[in-house]
Amino acid sequence: MAKSFETRADMAAVHVAQVSGFEVTPDSQGRRTGLQGALGGGHYEFAVWKPYARHPGHTIELTVRPSEACDLSFKSLHDPLVAAGFGVTKSAVGFKPTVYFERALADGLGLYVVVSTDKHDDPRCVSRVRLEMEPRDG
Repeated sequence: MAKSFETRADMAAVHVAQVSGFEVTPDSQGRRTGLQGALGGGHYEFAVWKPYARHPGHTIELTVRPSEACDLSFKSLHDPLVAAGFGVTKSAVGFKPTVYFERALADGLGLYVVVSTDKHDDPRCVSRVRLEMEPRDG
């Protein structure tokens, strides 16, 4: 899915639903659009929302619980993202184990995929994936 995001409009809930094939619906407050359900030995939540009203883009997030069920493997995300040209960095030891994927887009934008993992060294399981499109630094 991340490979299909080139502009901020690509991350709108309607486009995300088309690309993912998910039938997403608004929440009771109308702030987020998404779905939830069972996944292997756990539960997933998928949502698309604007971080704040005047924000030009959307945030996309997939959360898998419990993370110990390991229903979403790190390798299943890492390999396709690297093949699609994303750079990879990791959080420092002492912080929550997180892997950051980044790809430069047109108009000074960057697509960022932030992955919460089970451990710093040799991550196997993923509990949260967040996609954001923001202006790039530098």
